[in-house]
Amino acid sequence: MNAWVVGGLFVGGLLLVCACLVLGSTVKLGIRIKLAARQYSMVIHIHSLYGLFKKTLELPLHSFKEEVVEEQQPPSRFFGKWIDPSGKSDPDARSRLAFQDMKKLLQATDGFKTWMLRSVRIFNVSSVFWSTSLALDDAAQTATASGALWGIKHMILGWLSYHVKLHGKPELFIIPDFNGPPQLSSALDVDLRVKVYALVKAGLALWIRVWRVEGGLRTWKNTLQRELDQA
Repeated sequence: MNAWVVGGLFVGGLLLVCACLVLGSTVKLGIRIKLAARQYSMVIHIHSLYGLFKKTLELPLHSFKEEVVEEQQPPSRFFGKWIDPSGKSDPDARSRLAFQDMKKLLQATDGFKTWMLRSVRIFNVSSVFWSTSLALDDAAQTATASGALWGIKHMILGWLSYHVKLHGKPELFIIPDFNGPPQLSSALDVDLRVKVYALVKAGLALWIRVWRVEGGLRTWKNTLQRELDQA
């Protein structure tokens, strides 16, 4: 047999094995969200390819500061910070832009809600830790709010368990402070697992749904390209 043929078969077999290993690997996501005082933050830990790929993303959701915005102008960013000529950020303008562009992306996708509900089912939730500390003006209001939060948390987890696979018992905590000043803080830690082939399949399904809509691919490309150019 020709040496080139043998070499080609060997390389092809090696690539096939590598592809199977990559597609069969598990992506582990650790999402840490903290809502405390005036600072909101999200940290995402990504662990994949059998530990060869590790990355941590830090996303400050919002930072409230005592500043006055004299006038508002149309924003120029999607999902990112918008800075006006005076150097001050306008969170309201940023939110309006995010909503407008998200609306365009949804309209450019055939059955986005159906795709989303199907896609979340590929995730396995290995652990959930959700702790909330709150204090209101008096003890009675604090106790009432604590009970309401318990109901909200269980309702959210009930919806989550209907759409994704939960492994292990979620840890929920409500810490009422009957003597402290009014405050609310919360910490949410979620660990997720998903197979790479499932992510690829979901991505292809999204591409097909976008392709079905006339001009859908162009809308997605222009919107995402604008964000990358301004990042």
